[in-house]
Amino acid sequence: AKKKKEKKALLQGIKEGKISIQPKQYPILSVQETANLLLRCKEEEPITYLPLLLSLTAGLRISETIAVKYSDIDWGSGELRVYRQLGRSTTNEGELEGRIITQELKTKTRSGERIVPLADFVVDELILARQKYEAARNSNPDFQDLDYVCCHENGAPFNRSSFRKSFKRLLRSCNLPDMRWHDLRHTYATILKQKEISLKAIAVCMGHYGTQITEDVYINLPDEIYDCDKEITAFMEEVLPKQSKVLDARIDEKYLLEVLPHKVYNSTDCIINTG
Repeated sequence: AKKKKEKKALLQGIKEGKISIQPKQYPILSVQETANLLLRCKEEEPITYLPLLLSLTAGLRISETIAVKYSDIDWGSGELRVYRQLGRSTTNEGELEGRIITQELKTKTRSGERIVPLADFVVDELILARQKYEAARNSNPDFQDLDYVCCHENGAPFNRSSFRKSFKRLLRSCNLPDMRWHDLRHTYATILKQKEISLKAIAVCMGHYGTQITEDVYINLPDEIYDCDKEITAFMEEVLPKQSKVLDARIDEKYLLEVLPHKVYNSTDCIINTG
């Protein structure tokens, strides 16, 4: 009871501005580092590539990333509906012979249910993945047709720790600082903020109830992001090419802008054009 009162008093003090706190700084990737990480991943850790792509370009939590199904994608509009995650429930429903199993759960919060715009390049990659999925389903009699985008060769879903080792290898390969997979959401939010997308829109894309947690926890603007200001600005201001792209095109800096969606949604479902 005493700890609860102390916590309540602390939160009240912060809210009223009587207590100031220094936000924790998280590792943030620059646009160039993001593009290089995706390229290295596609070449060196292909199984991890699609989950990494979704996390970096759609701001998904790892539990949401591994729960994405092809039926969640609106191929015509290039939008992804997020309304589930894969995780472990604390109820007995998640137990099998005494083991807690990975299962489909609701999103972390009600605001976690959202529609996220996808860049054209990401949609292209998802189309390729769908073709591979159908080929595996048709050739493997034991294939589990569960519709998961990120899945094993037999169709079974991954779990939250499936990419931990490969992600660490990628960071070392790219000479990047050690970071958690969840820190990719900080990169996503920070780059969108750099592009002057409203906090409200970023919060909705990330599944946050309000803008405060987005600004206080997820957005960092370290000096190193501005080291190549001219180059980054060029990519930010560039309009997405209208012509269709080759699906297996190499990832390079021409695709840097496509790491960022060119449209985002606010809470009233109005499209905000940022391109």
